[in-house]
Amino acid sequence: MGDFVDCSIAVRPAEEKQSRAFGLPNATAAPFTAGSFVCSVSAGASVNCPVLHTCAHSNGTHTEGAAHVLPGQRTLSEAWTPAAAPVVTALLVSVTPRRLGDSSDQYSPGAADDLAITSEAVEEALSALRSAAAGAGSAASSWLAESGERACLGAVCLRTLPNDGAKVGRDWTGSNPAFLTGEAALLCRALVAPPTGDDSDSTGHLLVDLPSVDREDDGGALIAHRSFFGVTPAGRASALASGPVLPASPEAGAAAGAAGAASPDDACSAAAPAAPAAAPPAYMPRRAITELCFFSDALSDGLHALNLQCANVELDAAPSRPLLAPLRRVAAAP
Repeated sequence: MGDFVDCSIAVRPAEEKQSRAFGLPNATAAPFTAGSFVCSVSAGASVNCPVLHTCAHSNGTHTEGAAHVLPGQRTLSEAWTPAAAPVVTALLVSVTPRRLGDSSDQYSPGAADDLAITSEAVEEALSALRSAAAGAGSAASSWLAESGERACLGAVCLRTLPNDGAKVGRDWTGSNPAFLTGEAALLCRALVAPPTGDDSDSTGHLLVDLPSVDREDDGGALIAHRSFFGVTPAGRASALASGPVLPASPEAGAAAGAAGAASPDDACSAAAPAAPAAAPPAYMPRRAITELCFFSDALSDGLHALNLQCANVELDAAPSRPLLAPLRRVAAAP
């Protein structure tokens, strides 16, 4: 195994140029004050004690569970904790987003000129990996060639192309970034499901270098989130083979978003309606999505060990730090 590479975007409250999305504010930090007392060494205090204001969904790499789209006070820890599997096998795949109108995948609401990570794009990237595996000698290539992708994957990491360092401090607000179609999310879900097809108790991860797996303005439909998690807008389980979790209509999608939780730009907007009280569903899939990653070009496509570190914050999402290390083939003893 090679050295671990940090694939996170840090929360940087001291910097003007920060990772930001959905119109949410920059992270800020200021010394704790009480009356005339300022808890800063530069102000005469014995220690520094900054108070941090941040939103996990905007200000850096974060991991979220199905609690992000379910009613009630659900938390990420109900679906996954780092202690459950400190290191899992991950497949890193570079994907070029394409026009939604050129794909057979469906996304509503969407526009033909939207750039999307489609199921065809993911399949082509996987096919390229399989081709590269022929005759190669790495652990990843051998495993891909002989066992297929589904044998023991714990995570799929999607690196969008072109890949550049500007992703680290980008303000994505209003740029309509690329997103996953429901079919692509379902394909990723299948890759981290056990070979039996029964993924109700499996632990699987999807990591992306985008601010959201869904369209920036999707009317609250959250097709990719719900398809990967396997939950309907009503909070019920969605079978793996049933296809993407699509709204019945754009109006139904918007209503579903208001009743559950919309994407961060909707949920955190002052104009967004308050979610009505609802009994939390019993179903909580053991899957998690990590967004706003940055996968350095130093990492090649293929198999890696993933150590996903996460802050112990009891909310639907928490700041996280994915570390990837390439897996290397070890020669058998003579």
